Amino acid sequence: MNSIGSLIQHVSGQLNDQQHLLEYSRWTRGMLMDYYAQALAALRQYRMDAFTSTKEIPLVPGARQTAPGFSQVISVTANADGTPAVATDAQMLKAFSQYAHCAPRLQRRNGKLVYAVRSVGIDTQEPNVFYVSPPLPAGMTASVTAVVVTAPRTYTLADWDKPLDFDTKYINQIIDYMQARAYELDIEARTSKMDAERFYTHFYRALGINYKMESAFGSGYYKGQTGTGDPRAVVT
Repeated sequence: MNSIGSLIQHVSGQLNDQQHLLEYSRWTRGMLMDYYAQALAALRQYRMDAFTSTKEIPLVPGARQTAPGFSQVISVTANADGTPAVATDAQMLKAFSQYAHCAPRLQRRNGKLVYAVRSVGIDTQEPNVFYVSPPLPAGMTASVTAVVVTAPRTYTLADWDKPLDFDTKYINQIIDYMQARAYELDIEARTSKMDAERFYTHFYRALGINYKMESAFGSGYYKGQTGTGDPRAVVT
């Protein structure tokens, strides 16, 4: 299962909805694609590491930098040539960024000016923003190696053949969540309700989460609390 479509086909088979010439009769491809997106959103709440990767981020002139396409920068570890970048306070770098027009002291290598980030700070208010020191001078190019989190996105059937975009060590949890959502389609039926709860329990238990208690507390089904949790979980 290397693609989104192959994962959806597997889930459909688990749901006994792959009979010859009647494939996806009960749960359509579009429905299962929605369940896939919802499963990723649920996983993101508890296991951000499932969406992290190491990428090379190009820098723009100045001190303020962004990581387009990513929701969060976890760390900036080094320059593209491997020289380390030291983590420091972002607010301090932000304060000094107003002096970015002042030419930084750069080293020369083989007669050419060479730029390298010496320190970097990640903005706590805008997690996909970070500041570098010295600021990158205009007319120069550079990049850094960073650990980043992929931004949430929407999915359509056009994504059918695209590769899975999460750490596949969590693939069983994604499958469990998708099956739970599928069985909720017939939640009025006792067996379907039991199957949905069973797969939700598998999903949360594998992540080390007390699904019943946490979900009930968040939704207002626990000691009169109000919240936005899952109203399907009722603790009596």
